[in-house]
This record gives sequence, C-alpha cells and structure tokens, in this order.
Amino acid sequence: MTAQQMEVRRHRSYGGVVRNGKFERAKVERIEDFSDADKQAILADIAHDRQQRLLEVTEKVRRQQSAKKLEDARLAKLMEDKENEIEAHTGTQEAAGYRDD
Repeated sequence: MTAQQMEVRRHRSYGGVVRNGKFERAKVERIEDFSDADKQAILADIAHDRQQRLLEVTEKVRRQQSAKKLEDARLAKLMEDKENEIEAHTGTQEAAGYRDD
C-alpha cells in the first residue's frame, strides 16, 4: 500500500475519521469539545463556504444582467423594426392618396 493510499484510508477531519473506507463520526457533543486546531479548521471552512457562495451569487447576478441586456436589445430591435414597418406602411398609404382626416 502506498503512502497516498494510507492517507486516503486514514483521512481525518474535525467531523470524524475515515478508517478502512468507513467514516467514524467524531465523538464530540459541543463546539467547546473540539481542539483549538479543529475550531480553526471549522472557521476556515465556514469562511471558504461564504466566499464560494459570494462568488456564485456574483456570477449569477452578472449572468442575469447580461441576459437582461440581451433581452432589452432584442426588444429595442423589435420595436425599431415595428416602427419602420409602420412608417413604410404609412408612406405607402400617403403615396396612394389615403388620408387620415
């Protein structure tokens, strides 16, 4: 068995330890029961998770803004095309002698 396989087989975290492929939960009841190193690891995980969520939310907002910008441009083009169509139709009626009096 290689050193890396041993590392995987005996993986330890503040939540427990993996021994021979099975997870054994840490035998702590309260946060105060954790060692200082485990408490620091917990805080580091919380900070990392918050940072990841912030990045995900920021990316989601960026995508939504981009999609809204594209939709606004599509609608503006649609309105412009419709106005041009109306103007063309109105011009055709005027040339044919129709009036709106």
